[in-house]
Amino acid sequence: MLRLRLTVLCVQRLELRLRCLACGHAFAGPTCAQCPAAARGGARAAAAPFEAELGARVTDGTGEAYLEACGRHVWTLLQASDAIVRGARDATARCGPLVAAQRDWWECLTRGGGAWTCAEGFAIGDAGHAALARLWPSAARWQREVVAHCKPARTPSGAPQTGRAIRVAGKSVPSLRPEKSIGLVACEVTPVNMQMEAERMLAEPEAGWPGPGRVALGPGGGYLG
Repeated sequence: MLRLRLTVLCVQRLELRLRCLACGHAFAGPTCAQCPAAARGGARAAAAPFEAELGARVTDGTGEAYLEACGRHVWTLLQASDAIVRGARDATARCGPLVAAQRDWWECLTRGGGAWTCAEGFAIGDAGHAALARLWPSAARWQREVVAHCKPARTPSGAPQTGRAIRVAGKSVPSLRPEKSIGLVACEVTPVNMQMEAERMLAEPEAGWPGPGRVALGPGGGYLG
């Protein structure tokens, strides 16, 4: 288990769904299409667990990684209140599953750089779009720094960079990006509290320095232990 102080650079993916307690499939709209018709009365969205999955590009100051988070860790990263989460759940119950994805890999969803899609045959609607837009924290108020306990998801592939065209000033230009990057799975996420971190550093003089079991995303420091 790694303990890293991370800064969220870019939210790249967000998925919302309701999971049927009877069969385990995701709801398509307000009922479970997978359950037999006789069972659908008990497989309503109101009683279904609400699931969220987020993917973000993060850094610890020494390198970058792709962080995957699910459940309550998603709301911690987005700093979403209970009211905002309830609004997102209601939108998902009407037309989910919902997926927000980037149009281009460098865009951040929190800045409007992406689009929502819903279940086939349904529409998100104005109220749904308004509720989902509230999920994205404003740049001025978003606390991007968190302390994350996480485990590696994958290691750098060593594969050559792949070319991909992006649009700049209306023109298509080539760019290079790694085919794969370091992957992390969040097991616990806590917003950075400077007072708490200072108290921890005083209580653990060796904290923050390289040592057994301490790693960084890249060379040059940034260790948390």
